[in-house]
Amino acid sequence: MRKQRGDGFADRRVEEPEPAEATGKQRGDGFADRRVEEPEPAEATGKQRGDGFADRRVEEPEPAEATGKQPRERKGRRPREEWERQILDRALVTFGRAGYGVSINRLIEDSGAPVGTFYRLFPDKDALFARLMDDVHSEYLKGVAAEVGDVGDPRERLGRTVASLIIVAARDFKDVARLYFTDVRGRGPAGAVAKRVEDGELALILGPLEDGVAAGVLTAQYPELAARGILGITRKTVEPYVTDRPGVPIAAAADQAARLAVDGLRTR
Repeated sequence: MRKQRGDGFADRRVEEPEPAEATGKQRGDGFADRRVEEPEPAEATGKQRGDGFADRRVEEPEPAEATGKQPRERKGRRPREEWERQILDRALVTFGRAGYGVSINRLIEDSGAPVGTFYRLFPDKDALFARLMDDVHSEYLKGVAAEVGDVGDPRERLGRTVASLIIVAARDFKDVARLYFTDVRGRGPAGAVAKRVEDGELALILGPLEDGVAAGVLTAQYPELAARGILGITRKTVEPYVTDRPGVPIAAAADQAARLAVDGLRTR
């Protein structure tokens, strides 16, 4: 047996405590190293983290094709066609009142359309006017064809065509016809549009004229030149009625112009 030293501190073997890893006990100071079990990931448990932001799988919504539901349209968005029609309709009024020299800013203001929408549809005044005149001219020719009707005799059809060109222009397209006579005839881009209008009218006149020549009831050595002469008669007749200088009633003036056109080509 080993004895203690006189000073009470005899040498003796001091047993070292087992490490905390082996005993699983904490150190007396409460900070023993110990194995801390890691929590299972949220994907495995399906539980959220305590902070409410655990990573978890988010189910994607089914596509509209699978559910049969239509995607929601953005509120306040108007179709392009509606804006285009509104701009054209109001431009017709503005051009008719102010003439071709009206400013692009005035056209935008009167259209009621956002500036960006206006310029996306019509980059400048000439583009707007060309589209407007093409639309109006198409309707004008349809109106003339409806007025003429189904007539077999070439001479009668030619007379009705001349009269209808005058009546429909003065009755249904007065503002556009006035614009043609006072502002755009032969002028720049607008003049190119006016040329297309004339070509359409010439085609209406030339059809019955050539049929009459072929049938031997009308005579014209140069049908195209004769058609231009007849178009000149219609222009001269209709101009006073669309520029507020009317003479005799429009129907009487149209009949007179038709007789003049047909009589000049009638065979003896």
